[in-house]
Amino acid sequence: LQAGAIFLSIIIEALPFVLIGSIISGAIEVYVTPEKVYTFLPKNRLGRIFFGTFIGFLFPSCECGIVPIINRFLEKKVPSYTAIPFLVTAPIINPIVLFATYSAFGNSIQMVLLRSLGAILVATILGIFLGFVWEGPITRKASTGAKPKLERREEPIKASASLQRDRRKDKTIRRTIASSGVALMDVRIRVGT
Repeated sequence: LQAGAIFLSIIIEALPFVLIGSIISGAIEVYVTPEKVYTFLPKNRLGRIFFGTFIGFLFPSCECGIVPIINRFLEKKVPSYTAIPFLVTAPIINPIVLFATYSAFGNSIQMVLLRSLGAILVATILGIFLGFVWEGPITRKASTGAKPKLERREEPIKASASLQRDRRKDKTIRRTIASSGVALMDVRIRVGT
């Protein structure tokens, strides 16, 4: 009963922020073009990484509300090495959260600085990794709406002799659940005793 009450309170607490994030995301979709985004971004990668890291100071948003905004930015061709540092720092280094940290830790400016520096450090490392090391896209391709197909694999499962004897007795059926040709999980169903 207590777990259900906690779950419900978290949902009620987070819902307004998700709604605000969705509204901002919709505004970005309607009013912001990739060309407008690129006019605000610095020209070099390192500048874009730091821009994404420190622009989070201006957006008072929580983790729930920032996700749809980042998703929309990525769709508007904002580089991942700018968007992901923003995703990391926006919920941590905005003034509202910094004041809450200050209050929660007994008016400790040291905790505010440590929390801010930790977030900036992690965001910068992620940005550098995505900007200079990572080669591929960070998002999955959009789903076509087709349902995943169940495929049956015909190749035999390699196992020890004792396992193969048990399998013949138990008549185990193996299915692979796949989506877009990628195996997500193997399901083994035991039929018989």
